Amino acid sequence: MFVEAEADVCLEYLGDPLTPPFPFTDQLHYDSELMGPGVINQPLLYVQVTRFKCGGFTFAHKTCHMIADAHGWAQFLTAIGEFKRGADQLNVLPVWDRHLLLARDPPAPTHIHLEYEPFEGETEYDDVLKTLPANLVYRSFLFGPKDISFLKKYVQSLKSMSNVSRFELITAAVWRSRTIALDYNPDCEIYVQFPVNSKGKMVSPLPTGFYGNAFARAVAFSKAGKLSSSPLEYALKLVKEAKEKARASDFLQSLADLSVLRGWPQMMVARTKFLVTDVSRAGFQGVDFGWGAGMFGEKSFPWSTMYTSFKNSDGEEVVVVPMCLPELTMATFKAEMETIIQA
Repeated sequence: MFVEAEADVCLEYLGDPLTPPFPFTDQLHYDSELMGPGVINQPLLYVQVTRFKCGGFTFAHKTCHMIADAHGWAQFLTAIGEFKRGADQLNVLPVWDRHLLLARDPPAPTHIHLEYEPFEGETEYDDVLKTLPANLVYRSFLFGPKDISFLKKYVQSLKSMSNVSRFELITAAVWRSRTIALDYNPDCEIYVQFPVNSKGKMVSPLPTGFYGNAFARAVAFSKAGKLSSSPLEYALKLVKEAKEKARASDFLQSLADLSVLRGWPQMMVARTKFLVTDVSRAGFQGVDFGWGAGMFGEKSFPWSTMYTSFKNSDGEEVVVVPMCLPELTMATFKAEMETIIQA
């Protein structure tokens, strides 16, 4: 489904610099509620292009996640841009090959997949959902090169930490600060979940151009009291260990086997208190429909956040972390994040 729209304001009206949360998001993908969780009787891809008075435009799209992951959709949009700019052949040809991710016969899981393990307890995503829709505020937190460099120097001074990634640093800081801000019962187990790209990390690596879902879900967890009272390196160690497990060469194969044995189980959402997705390096920033590279942003929800990136006025890449929390909780979260960065 393709929709064209006109806006009676300039892009600057959405904010300067352009970072989420954007106002009027519901109007920039007006009919996207047609896109439900399944694939029957609905478009597999919804696109809305909205032209602004200044000549700029937004390209909003909502997709069926069963077809492709973030890298796959970035590959698709890049291909549209290449054709638009006059290319006769794509730089990267799409590859289907879904058979490469089939379960073994017989299925034989080799790992524990916590996100699919039965859970006894609360059935809600998070306590924060009890406040919906009142008193929720959206705010973006920016991590520039200086912030990342400071955090890396801090943790690398610890003998137990080495080769720490930008994603691990940010996720540990956000997870810990959010837990403190939400003031959980100290004995409550707090889980953070995030997808880990498995392309190139499997026993038999997927071919270049494969655009299907090729990620595993990593899960880190801790008692709220321990997570809140411990220094940042405690959360960082848990995130790093969870990521390492999900990067095992047979982890995705194990997940396929488990899915068949369990009859394609639903993710145990009650177990996961916080979901993080990083699309800052998925390839969306390089998409060019003929007017130059654009900027990609995404709105955050109370139980999740999506990291994106943009270049600031100095040409530096800045990671954008949108957050959605109750107003008073957001103030505490902000204070905790500032304490970490300025430590």
